[in-house]
Amino acid sequence: GSEALEFILRERAQLFAGVPVVHIGVDKEEARPLQPLPADVIGVLVEYDYARTIELARTLNPRTRHVWVVTGADAWDREWESVLRAGLPRLGNGLPVEFLAGLDRDELAVRLSALGRDDLVYTPGYFTDGAGRHVAPRDSARDMAAVSGAPVYGPFNTFIGTGVVGGHMPTYVEMGRQAARAIAALLDGTAPTTLDLPDHMKPVDQVDWGQVRRWGFDPARIPGDAIVHFREPSFWEANRGKVLAFGAVIAFQAALIAALLLERRRRRRTASALAQSEVRMNLAAQAARLSTWIWDVTRNRFWA
Repeated sequence: GSEALEFILRERAQLFAGVPVVHIGVDKEEARPLQPLPADVIGVLVEYDYARTIELARTLNPRTRHVWVVTGADAWDREWESVLRAGLPRLGNGLPVEFLAGLDRDELAVRLSALGRDDLVYTPGYFTDGAGRHVAPRDSARDMAAVSGAPVYGPFNTFIGTGVVGGHMPTYVEMGRQAARAIAALLDGTAPTTLDLPDHMKPVDQVDWGQVRRWGFDPARIPGDAIVHFREPSFWEANRGKVLAFGAVIAFQAALIAALLLERRRRRRTASALAQSEVRMNLAAQAARLSTWIWDVTRNRFWA
């Protein structure tokens, strides 16, 4: 994060002089005061776009009429509140926006439970509520989702699975992969200045399939490029290989049976033709008062 990067830059000469630094999970906006970074301090900055989360929520539920933003009471919570208030003109995209900031957890639960399905709750979670009780942001998001009468959205994909519908979020797994590639290249002797890293990591739409079902959203309204978590695969998706193999066996058996039936039909036609030919031969021989005989020379057998 940005605080860790700021600390390393300040104390680097005493702690890790001359050692390359790879940063991870640093917010693009929070990194602006730290620019320009030294040439051997590298990483992929992360972009958070809360306005796009509101757009996603309105796509899933076009009937959304009101946005409620929930933040906490400590310094980190207040910082998030100021960031969100600064983006207020575009945050609601024309919807009325109201902040529930620094409330006691119990009071917040009462306020959220009174909301309806056409409301929208957006929260980065909080560390401290208005009564001074401490909690991790992910756990606070889970508590809010459990009591809210309106769908809840957030900026972090660690909220997925807590009852939050989703959001326009960067993916921490991809952050780890980007950092791993940079670290592996540095350990392999590549110079930091020659690494080809993207400028920043863009967020993507992410939704919890269970919450989509819970709120009755039309799955067809989920953006095509969204990451859908916890969706149970269809029978075809889960058993495609088995179905194809079984179908191939059935098709082969059907083809074999058809070939055998066709061969049987041909044999019957041949036998019928031979029988008719023999009848005609006998009739012709009888009409001409002819006799027929066969002499098997090799076995010296005679038939007449």
